[in-house]
Amino acid sequence: MAVSFSDSPASLRELQERYPAQIYGRRTRMHSAGEKATQIYLVESGAIKVSKISYTKQPLLSLLHSGELCGEMLHSGGDLWTTSVETATICKLQKFAAREFQRRAAKDPKLMAWIVAQLRERAERIERQLELMQSCRLEQRLLLTLADLAVRSESNGDDGAEIPLTQGEVASLVGSTRETTSTILNLFERKGWIELRRGIVHVASAEVLLSVAEEP
Repeated sequence: MAVSFSDSPASLRELQERYPAQIYGRRTRMHSAGEKATQIYLVESGAIKVSKISYTKQPLLSLLHSGELCGEMLHSGGDLWTTSVETATICKLQKFAAREFQRRAAKDPKLMAWIVAQLRERAERIERQLELMQSCRLEQRLLLTLADLAVRSESNGDDGAEIPLTQGEVASLVGSTRETTSTILNLFERKGWIELRRGIVHVASAEVLLSVAEEP
């Protein structure tokens, strides 16, 4: 049975019924930049990483969670992936045929509005990260970024939240080097704000991180 997102239009729910969700293991590569784009993904559960190949590096652009689309940029007219996508956790994803999804969106204003809302939220998140890079010291950027990721995480609960990112990936989100980021993350761990695990940053309390970030 497809997961029903409360704010999703009826035409999207119809597509969900036609394209049953599939479960993918952690670190499954869904596609790479430059490949033919034939499908659009909807995350039902779990999280996926979106990266951009830049010279010899592949910096992380975003971490998408339940209810978010991947591939909505295909509506701009392109037919090749400009990013690479890999599962960050065990994921339940629905894969829609891109052409059918686009045809439905063109005919359904509610579906198109839902897609636009996704794009707007994604753009606002990126703008926020750019603003942090310009106006905040690295310690604050890390605190605010980790707090945001923790709040958005499905695992967020009484025991905190697990962010399925390596220290290098966290560094790319905040615009720093892995070495400098690792030094600060280890400091956060000694203070008891986070716990560093293999490929995971465990945040004990997003509220605590936000409070510390606001201190002068």
